[in-house]
Amino acid sequence: MTFRSRTSLAVTLLAAALVLGCGKKKEDGGGKSAPPPSTATPPAAGPGSAAPAAPVAPATGSGSAAVAAAQPPAAPAAPTGWCGATPCPCEPGTENKHYNTELLQSCKLTQATDIQGYPVKPGSEGGDVAFGQDGKLRRFYLDKEHEVQGFVGQAKTGVELFADGSVQSINLTAPREIGGFPCRSSVTFFEGGKLRRCDVDKETELSGHKVQPGDIVTLDQDGKLHRWEVGDRVQKIGPHQCSGYLNYVHPDGALLRCGFAKPTKVAGKTYKAGDLVCFDPAGKVADCVTFTFDVGAG
Repeated sequence: MTFRSRTSLAVTLLAAALVLGCGKKKEDGGGKSAPPPSTATPPAAGPGSAAPAAPVAPATGSGSAAVAAAQPPAAPAAPTGWCGATPCPCEPGTENKHYNTELLQSCKLTQATDIQGYPVKPGSEGGDVAFGQDGKLRRFYLDKEHEVQGFVGQAKTGVELFADGSVQSINLTAPREIGGFPCRSSVTFFEGGKLRRCDVDKETELSGHKVQPGDIVTLDQDGKLHRWEVGDRVQKIGPHQCSGYLNYVHPDGALLRCGFAKPTKVAGKTYKAGDLVCFDPAGKVADCVTFTFDVGAG
């Protein structure tokens, strides 16, 4: 063997030794086999110590964990406003949206629909359904007799709600006292629950006047008589005979405005039946524009 051949063989053997040495891992203990996993039962937990966690089996294609993982995410909860999880059954062409939004404000329904717990009458029978921008009911017609916030409303009549869901107006099925005042049929409220307007059920005294059954009275925020609707009936208010729906009194009960029931002469001037004339608290004729006839929202 030549010197060149011996040199080539030595290089080859050295390279092989290097390859075998590089294949070992430091953590395997220099080539020793790792001990098999222990099958011994773990010791029971001592008093006050936590029990060892049970081993968790890996999920398989048929396991319950894998099935749960494969399920789609839960659907979001149904909307609490408007008509719930499905669009309101609105008659085409009757939908109105809140200003500068795509939020439904009102429409006529094509069928009776349960909306937010109330049986709502379809618009084909008159009336519509209206919502606030939060989707909560604000105005609707009852499809059948139903309780609304403690008041039982007549079927086929309108209901109005404030933004907090309390009653603004309703038509009662039976007479009842509200705040000590005898009401029947149509009633309205101030926000907060005070009686605002009432169809009088029986004779009662209010602000020094005896209002009669069938009269409709509007009260101010303090519960005093403000507007007195007597219809065709003639009612003496102060010194004058009044009728109609636009009679008003001052907070102390003095006549504020009268729809004269017959020709009437006041301070040398004769007024016709039906003329509306205003008076100041002292009883003198005054310009109606100097008074306010609004008693607030409701």
